[in-house]
Amino acid sequence: MDTDKSMAKIKQEAAALKETMTEIRRDLHRRPELGLREYRTTTKIRDLLTSMTTQAEILDLGLKTGVVAQLPGTEGKKTVALRADIDALAITETNTHSFASLNPGVMHACGHDGHTAMLLGAAAILDKIRPRHHVRLLFQPAEEGPASGARLLLEHDALKDVDVIFGAHLNATSDFGLVGYCDGPVMAGGLVIELNIIGQGGHSAYPDECANPLLAAAAIISGLAQVKDRLHASIPCTIVPTTIQCGKSENRIPDRAKLEIRSKFLSADAEPILRQELSRLFEHASAIHHTRCEITFIPKLPVTVNDPEVGAVVRQAAQALNLPLTKIVPSMGSEDFAYYAQKIPAYYMTFGIRQGDQFPIAHNPDFDFDESILPIAAAQLAACATLY
Repeated sequence: MDTDKSMAKIKQEAAALKETMTEIRRDLHRRPELGLREYRTTTKIRDLLTSMTTQAEILDLGLKTGVVAQLPGTEGKKTVALRADIDALAITETNTHSFASLNPGVMHACGHDGHTAMLLGAAAILDKIRPRHHVRLLFQPAEEGPASGARLLLEHDALKDVDVIFGAHLNATSDFGLVGYCDGPVMAGGLVIELNIIGQGGHSAYPDECANPLLAAAAIISGLAQVKDRLHASIPCTIVPTTIQCGKSENRIPDRAKLEIRSKFLSADAEPILRQELSRLFEHASAIHHTRCEITFIPKLPVTVNDPEVGAVVRQAAQALNLPLTKIVPSMGSEDFAYYAQKIPAYYMTFGIRQGDQFPIAHNPDFDFDESILPIAAAQLAACATLY
């Protein structure tokens, strides 16, 4: 089948699946599950793959939640992976529509119900058009939170023999229907800094006889903006204090203060520079206030880097489907898709869902989206697998 005919077939099949994908999305939305607890969701995905495809083979990788499956290609020389995340968030939904969450305190507030539905739609499309490459389908658990379903899937060989991987996210900062692309760094890496500032406490009436850790903490917090401003031109980053804990006595200077700082950055080279610059600030503030500072650096998710050559496929697919493209700004949010991108060529695209100036962004209790995006996203994913 030539390219024009296959793209026409993809669009036709995607349009025909709109109602099915909408029903899937709403069913998942009603019954959201947190990371590594997606038991019903996993069973649902398995059942739907069986009913919506004739050739998908569910791979037995020993996963408790999440599904990895494979569609055979006509040539089978390469394997293309498509990934969707399936977990929900610990948020109480405020929407009142008919498919609002039935699980108290849990909600699909990040669109993962849509991601799952659109990947199932792409699987059904690819099952019919039979691309030349094998297609690996990754329905990943636990994208939200520290567990990292991506690392879990890698540990279970989910990317074994895979040549390239595509991921996607519904994007409330882009207008509806736009396919977002960004070559190079697209999502930030992260670093947590925990400080234990040790001083010498005492009566608040005699501060000259104490070493006040709160003053050192205040100096550090005020100095963070200067470090960020000094680095940001060459190393785009954020440096934000998030928690401070100290004594509670009303008339006593505490012995210790604990401070947590979080930093995000868009270059893998940024982390050692941030460590150096921040350590210098901590040591300087401690010396001025006669305290001692214990520093713990905790690396979080790495930078997600999109492969430019794979990006050419993303743009080719959108153009072949007559979908509008937009170059998105790299985000200071983080994604464990980054772990896949460290292993093989990868690309993380977005699908715009914003409608109006007051449209709620992800992780809000009133987050929702127009399900007309689902056939658009499913077609784009299927086209990427076909054209690679």
